[in-house]
Amino acid sequence: MVSEKQFYTFTVAKALIHCYGKGRTPLYMPEVVNLSPTLDRRIVSGSIRATGKTPRGSPIVLYAHVPHYFNNAKNLENAKLVDGAGILPESEFHRLLKLEGKGVFVVEYEKLNKSVCGDLEHHAAMSHPQTVPFLGKQASKFLEKSRNTTIQSFHSADLGKYPVARFLMVNPREGILNSWEDFGSNGCFVIPYNKEEALVRSK
Repeated sequence: MVSEKQFYTFTVAKALIHCYGKGRTPLYMPEVVNLSPTLDRRIVSGSIRATGKTPRGSPIVLYAHVPHYFNNAKNLENAKLVDGAGILPESEFHRLLKLEGKGVFVVEYEKLNKSVCGDLEHHAAMSHPQTVPFLGKQASKFLEKSRNTTIQSFHSADLGKYPVARFLMVNPREGILNSWEDFGSNGCFVIPYNKEEALVRSK
C-alpha cells in the first residue's frame, strides 16, 4: 500500500531532488505500472529516455529502468538543459547502452521519430516502437488494464550535439505514455521506493 506524503515543489527536477534528499529512490516505470490500478493521476518515474549516438555514430534512443546519472540530486541541481531535456555525459550514455537487455531497451532513433506521436488504437499499441521499451515487461499488463479505446504515446526529437535525457511519465487512467517531459515541467508526481513508500508530488 502506498501512503501519500506530499512534497510541494515547482518542477519535476526539484521534486526528485527532494526525494533523493530524503534518502528515497523513485520507482522505475515497470514498478510504477505494477501500482497502476491504485493510481489515478500523472506519475513521473525514475526511468529515463535518453537520446544520443553509439560509439560508431548511429543515432539511438535508450529507455533505462536502472540507476543512472540523474538518480543523483547534485547532478539534477547542476543539469544543463536543451529544450527541457537534461544533458547526459556521453560516457554515461555509452554505459547505459552496454546494459541493453538488463533493464535498458534500445530503439533506432529514426524508427521512433517516424512513429505515431499521439493517439494509437489500443490494438496497435503493442507494436509501437515506444510501448515495450517505455513500460518494460509490464507493457501487456498495462494495456490489458487500460479502460481506454486509444493509448496516447508521446515522444520528442531530441537528437543533437550531446546525449540528453527525459524522465518517463505515465497516466494510467488516461492511457498516456509521455517521454517528452521537461525537467522544468510542473504538476507531476514521483513515487519513491523504500521501506516506507510515499508519494512525492510537485505543486
